[in-house]
Amino acid sequence: TKSHYIYFVDADDYLESNALEHITKILEQYKVDVLVENSITARDAQSNEIVPFDYSVFPQHIKGLYTPHTLIQSLGEERHIATTWAFVVNVDFLIASRISFIPSIVYEDLAFCTQIILAAQSIYVDNAHVYNYVLSPDSIMRATPSPNARMRQANSYFTLLQMFVAYKEQSDDEIFKSHYHNTCIIIVKKLMRSLQFIGYKAGFSKADLKPYLPYIRGKYRFCYHFPRIYGIPKRIRLVL
Repeated sequence: TKSHYIYFVDADDYLESNALEHITKILEQYKVDVLVENSITARDAQSNEIVPFDYSVFPQHIKGLYTPHTLIQSLGEERHIATTWAFVVNVDFLIASRISFIPSIVYEDLAFCTQIILAAQSIYVDNAHVYNYVLSPDSIMRATPSPNARMRQANSYFTLLQMFVAYKEQSDDEIFKSHYHNTCIIIVKKLMRSLQFIGYKAGFSKADLKPYLPYIRGKYRFCYHFPRIYGIPKRIRLVL
């Protein structure tokens, strides 16, 4: 029987002309639950020329066939799993896993991609350049956020923090628990940076954040008490 796969391609982006042929050959050989196209080609939105873009879903040394355990062990601590548009997912696996996107938040790919990887039986990481990422100036990642957008960003990170702590507490797998823990630390850093413009006005309070103090380390513990600190010029911030 034939397997069916879904490739998450953003509306602004496009695949190389040989992308599907290349992907099909890998999937016919390995029949994995998830294929990750790890290397991204970034292109200017106006000229379509290739521009420098130092990003990959996983470190470049990760390639080939993995289980969730071997992939997580290869990642290291300071790496989260995101970027839905790099994922090719088996449809039967996706339906059976009952994993879906969290509605009404941004950065929803962080939870989705992490859960997809940890639920899969097999993963193949490919470093061929088949995906073209168009750097649109008005995208969520590059446009200057409005005050409402900043509120949504902070609330999204807080929602993700709550969810990843819950994932950690519900897991019986020590490797997965460690990854959830490290991801919580990464989310907290992003959350504290997002509060520099708005402080505790994003729909949650300092008291709401207090249970997550074990994940708030170093200078971010200071930011927990004074979230607008990132709005102060760096030279003054360093003195403080």
